[in-house]
Amino acid sequence: MKRLLLTCALLILASTPSMAQVPIVQVYLDKNLTQTDRHDGCPPPATIDTVYVVASGFSSPITDIEYRIDAYANFEFAVELFPSGFSGLGLTAEGVKVSFGAAIDASDKVVIETIIGLWFCGCGTPSFPYIEVLPHPASGKIQATRHSDMAKIEAAGGYNALCGLLPVEPSTWGKLKAMYR
Repeated sequence: MKRLLLTCALLILASTPSMAQVPIVQVYLDKNLTQTDRHDGCPPPATIDTVYVVASGFSSPITDIEYRIDAYANFEFAVELFPSGFSGLGLTAEGVKVSFGAAIDASDKVVIETIIGLWFCGCGTPSFPYIEVLPHPASGKIQATRHSDMAKIEAAGGYNALCGLLPVEPSTWGKLKAMYR
C-alpha cells in the first residue's frame, strides 16, 4: 500500500506543470491594483474614472510592449498618460506600442499606462460594461521585447468587468460528482 501511494504521489508530481508566471497585460480600476477595490455596481453614465494598464509576469526585463484596449462602447477614452520616461506610439483603442526608454522589470505589477475617461454603460444593458486587453492589430499579438536579446515575448490579455462577481450557490464535491453519474 505504501509503495502504491508513493508511486501515485511521484506520478502526480512528475505530471504537474510548473507554476511559472505567465506574462499578462491587465486592466485595473483601482490604484492599489487589487481588483477588489472597485465600483459597487456600475458607475452612473458620464462618470469620470481612471483605468490602470499593468504588465506583470515577465521573467526578463523588457523594453517595450504592444497591445490594444477595447471597452466596447462603454468607456470613452479622454486622456492617455504614460509614466515618466515612457512614450506611446498610437492610440490605445486602436493599438499602442509603449516604449520604456530603459529596460524595466515587469516580473511584478508595473503600471505602463493610465487612462482617464467616461463611462457610458449600465449593468443589465445589452452593452455589458467591461474593458479588455487585446492583440495589437499590426502584429496580431500582445507582445513585449526582451531587453537581453530583443526577442519578442507573447503575453496574455486580461479584462475587468464592472458588474461584480457572479454569485454561485454553495456546493460540495459529493453534489458535483452526483451531477456526472
